[in-house]
Amino acid sequence: MPVAGYLCDSDFLGGWPSVFYIFGGAAVVWFVFWQFLIFETPSDHTRISAAERLYIESTASLKKAKNYPTPWRAVLTSSAMWAINLTNFLEAWGGYITYTTLPTYMNKIQKFDITQDGFYMALPTLVSLLTRLFGGIIADMLRSRRYLSTATVRKLFTALGLVPAALCLPLISLAGCEHVFVVALIVIGNGLGGFTAVGVTVNILDIGYNHSGILMGLSNFFSNLPGVFSPSFVGLLTNNNETMSRWQTIFYVSMGAYIAAAIVYLVFGKGVEEPWNRLPEDTAGTETTLKQSAVTVSQEDKYKESSGI
Repeated sequence: MPVAGYLCDSDFLGGWPSVFYIFGGAAVVWFVFWQFLIFETPSDHTRISAAERLYIESTASLKKAKNYPTPWRAVLTSSAMWAINLTNFLEAWGGYITYTTLPTYMNKIQKFDITQDGFYMALPTLVSLLTRLFGGIIADMLRSRRYLSTATVRKLFTALGLVPAALCLPLISLAGCEHVFVVALIVIGNGLGGFTAVGVTVNILDIGYNHSGILMGLSNFFSNLPGVFSPSFVGLLTNNNETMSRWQTIFYVSMGAYIAAAIVYLVFGKGVEEPWNRLPEDTAGTETTLKQSAVTVSQEDKYKESSGI
């Protein structure tokens, strides 16, 4: 973000178009490395350690044997899954307002130039990085030592991320043109939002890890919908009418979205495996296979506990 602000304010490659050229070019370079450094399976990898390869293959081999169908009906009628989807939608509404339209507020109302915008909007992201990192460590400790249940940990950190963001948003407009307070509110509100990564974001692995790819796709679908609608909402209110009162309305609506997200998740969020996540038993399996499955599940549980997921 600071680099983007600097580039937009420069004459390099036409100013703002340079942001797309440089970061788009970086993605192309990344893609080249991806082609040569990523492998299909652990056994194909040329640099993986023997211990890591053995661990991955021992926990994944039984699931390779069969392609289990996705229980769509059960997933789409699961209250736990809908709690995640709705929470992600409402949380993302506030997030998109912050990262796509708040720089406009900073420029039009607070009179920050675009270089300052880039720097100040990067600060919440930096704080969010730290809250995600240390939040994961704390959540792991709370779960592994049995201080709190998985559901309680998920709800606690989701609330820690959403409630401060909700409370700080209306205060931004009430702070007027006190730049220090405005920036502090943005950094605190959106920085603490990183705690939701330890809550609702990873909750998919608690309720349905066997179908995590499908569930993450659904979750991300709802998370990205506000990226379509929220900028249009802001444009509808502020087009040719950049006033503090209009921005207050935007902030209050976003505050309502954050609060609604917290309520939905606190009421309907779950921390245990859903029945539809359990894979059907192989009737042709032997007692040995069942014992191996028990060992696999035990290894997965230990890994998830140690990883904070």
